This record gives sequence, C-alpha cells and structure tokens, in this order.
Amino acid sequence: MLFEDNTDNKPVKNSRQFIGNAPFLPFRQDKLSARYDQKMPWFGTVRGRLGYAQDSWLLYTTGGYAYTRLETEASATAGAGTATLSQHDFRNGWAIGGGIEVALMQRWSLKAEYLYMDFGKSTTTWAVPGLPTLTDTTKLNMNLVRVGVNYRF
Repeated sequence: MLFEDNTDNKPVKNSRQFIGNAPFLPFRQDKLSARYDQKMPWFGTVRGRLGYAQDSWLLYTTGGYAYTRLETEASATAGAGTATLSQHDFRNGWAIGGGIEVALMQRWSLKAEYLYMDFGKSTTTWAVPGLPTLTDTTKLNMNLVRVGVNYRF
C-alpha cells in the first residue's frame, strides 16, 4: 500500500480574468472587472499496486483513494459595487495509473509512473444582492507523470 502527500511541492493554480461591459446592466455604462483564482495547495493518495515482476523489472497498475484541498478566490467589480468570495473545500476522489520500476542495485531502483486523479464535480451558487445569481460548476481532475529513485531500507 502506498501513502503519499504533496505538501512540499508548489500548488497547482488556475486563474481567469475578465474586463468588459457588464451584460446584466444594460442601461448603464459600467465596466465589469472579474477575477477567479483556484489552487490546489496539496493533494495525496492512498493506493495499492498490482504488477508483474521479471528479473529486475516490475510493471504495475496502481489505484485507490485521492484527496486534495481546493481554494477558490473570486472578485467582481461593476461601477461602485464589489463582491468577493473566498471558499476552501476538501475534495475526495480516486486515482488510477501505472508504471514501471527497474532495480539498479541491491537496494536502489528507478521508476516512471503515470497517475490520473479525479476529484469529481461540484456546483456552487453565489447570490449577490443587486446582481444576477452566479452558478459555477467545477470538474477537478489531474494528470501526473513522475520519475523517481527509490531506496529500500
């Protein structure tokens, strides 16, 4: 069974920005400025491996539980009004992948692995007074390719 955590690595980030006319204010000349940032500061998995070993080679598939923290920061300004949102979610999901590992010496091995993680879909609705209700659906998944060196104690 493998257990891993990504707390030491840089967060995964995504941002969107919009500047233009506010379509929901048709009789005003206000400009709309909006920013939407999401990041995954950490993620982890608890997985098993099943494989085929021959000589010094191991080909394997892996799969199991995945988890992450998703942080969302959003703001919108139209005219004199500003709305902000800050939301932090713990997301559960699953992971599946495969890899190859080769023994280099008695305790050392080299591996290459692909991992797909799916944290599902969530829908959030924001009601801001004076503005239309905003609904956001986020599907969160991640592809990860890594190489590494293992030392067995």
